[in-house]
Amino acid sequence: MVLGRKTFMHAALALSCAVGAAPALAQSGSGDGYLFRRPSGGLTLRVGVARPTADSRVFSFASEQLTLGDNAYTGFSVAADLDVTLSSRLALQFGTALSARETGSEYRDFVDNNDLPIEQRTSFRRAPVTAGLRVYLTEPGRSVGRLAWVPSKFAPYIAGGGGLMY
Repeated sequence: MVLGRKTFMHAALALSCAVGAAPALAQSGSGDGYLFRRPSGGLTLRVGVARPTADSRVFSFASEQLTLGDNAYTGFSVAADLDVTLSSRLALQFGTALSARETGSEYRDFVDNNDLPIEQRTSFRRAPVTAGLRVYLTEPGRSVGRLAWVPSKFAPYIAGGGGLMY
């Protein structure tokens, strides 16, 4: 059974929504909502679909020369973020992701010596690497005695950073 591109994208979106709504494994059976100490960091993993705007000269040139449509660069994405706690209200963030798409294309204005289209595989990959700081506006949790730390239900923060894209 061969799935179309739209069917695959809809399935990937539905799967990422379902996975995002599932409770984290650490939440089930891990006590009564407290930890033994303040967390020293966190790890976030994400999957989904990446759709670049594709409005630069490189994309315009590729679309003019090759039979690439608007969704030719939309692809599956996997990402990871690592948070390292520096103090009670400050965390350092590192992130990376990978999105990729490979599709068949032909030259629009050229044919080979047998008057057949010149076919090729066109691939598009992006890999951002980011770093930043997260500053919590309120305490993200509180210590109860010496042996318990209770996370806040709501912990607003301001974050900023930068990165590079390959």
